[in-house]
Amino acid sequence: MSGAGLTHGGFYAHFASKGNLLDEAVEYADDQTLKSLSKMLESLPAEQRLSAIIDAYLSPGHAEQLANGCPVAALAPELARSKKTRQSLGHAVKRRLEWMRGLFQDSGRRNPPQEDLYGTVACMLGGLILARSAESKDSATILESCRKFLHRALGEPVHVAQQPRVHRLKSDR
Repeated sequence: MSGAGLTHGGFYAHFASKGNLLDEAVEYADDQTLKSLSKMLESLPAEQRLSAIIDAYLSPGHAEQLANGCPVAALAPELARSKKTRQSLGHAVKRRLEWMRGLFQDSGRRNPPQEDLYGTVACMLGGLILARSAESKDSATILESCRKFLHRALGEPVHVAQQPRVHRLKSDR
């Protein structure tokens, strides 16, 4: 705060409450994550984007980015404790699901079954949370297992030594 020339009180004065500050922070972080992911996909053909997101999201580089990675995976269990904050988090999750639905459609799955969409997002989030919680050797195995599972579940070819196409998510944060 001192680097910005503000006091803590001056900073908080911009928000109606700490909950409002948290809501804004979650929305900003989620927006930055979706922008980063979208930018990463610009050079790929539409039909390869879903697969690339699965690989990038479930990569060791993303798992290591605790401060700049996915805010839903980093904060959801804690933020869901408060009803007001859970509403903001729910909005971020809804945005993420709609964004992923677009990737499903781009990959040729015009009307993906809801369980495919929800299952994919849940596996990605859960896999990232588990990998971040595990020892590094186990972390890599969790990430690889989740990638292979999702590719197989979505009817994509699974390669024995499949490596993520994109290793790091970039962030403006």
